[in-house]
Amino acid sequence: MRYLISITLILSSLFSQNEIEGRWHLVGYEDNVMYQFEDNYRYSIYSTDGNFGGLEDAGNSPNPYSIEENIITIDLFFGIIVSYQMNYRCEGQVVEFNIIEDGTTQEVLFREGYNYINNNCEDYGDLNDDGNINIFDVDMLVSYILDNSLYENGDFNQDGTLNVFDVIMLIDMIIN
Repeated sequence: MRYLISITLILSSLFSQNEIEGRWHLVGYEDNVMYQFEDNYRYSIYSTDGNFGGLEDAGNSPNPYSIEENIITIDLFFGIIVSYQMNYRCEGQVVEFNIIEDGTTQEVLFREGYNYINNNCEDYGDLNDDGNINIFDVDMLVSYILDNSLYENGDFNQDGTLNVFDVIMLIDMIIN
């Protein structure tokens, strides 16, 4: 019985990392926008100086959301309802909202208190989310460069653009 309780606690802590409940920064707008997911509502909290208040400072009416498996559906009002596949990375500290039809990333969120820029996340570089950093990720990065699209997880030197320098850094990561 003692072992069953221990196993249950360990498993519940593993699965609880991939929950959307809580406060999340929006990548690219870290100091201006924070979402708080609570009781099936997404609250938007805004700031001009990077300091975020509580729910009493939330801007507008909260958006209701629901989750089924790894799909989140958010009612943005006025007849706009969006659904995204949630892809958790970095032990549940980062979540990508991917467009279901083509898999492109709509937005990336990271938990309040997590250092998104200077982290040791092993997922960085695994562009195709197969659990390995390899030549397939290089191929995907080159495709993003040729399509002239920005994919934050591929911007290794954090200069805001995808280019040959990012490819070199990814290949160096694979070799070493």
